[in-house]
Amino acid sequence: MDIENKLAALLEACSKLSLEVRPDRLGGSGGGICKLKGKSIVFIDLDAEPETRYERLVIDLAGFPQIDDLYLLPEIRTDMEKVRKHV
Repeated sequence: MDIENKLAALLEACSKLSLEVRPDRLGGSGGGICKLKGKSIVFIDLDAEPETRYERLVIDLAGFPQIDDLYLLPEIRTDMEKVRKHV
């Protein structure tokens, strides 16, 4: 599966987790998740390569326990488990 489809699947997971997604130009870091006024917001860096955006989102979502309740494509689940083993 290509990176754009994997990224789209992760963004769909964000929606199912009721996370607000904000695409913005952030200088190429890939984005991240933060809390603003008690609400979790996912920033997607439009300046970053798709691979960087995907990696950043996998790392951040791996920390959400609720992600385990969702179906994720096996490739994405494998990437997330690799991240968890290194944390």
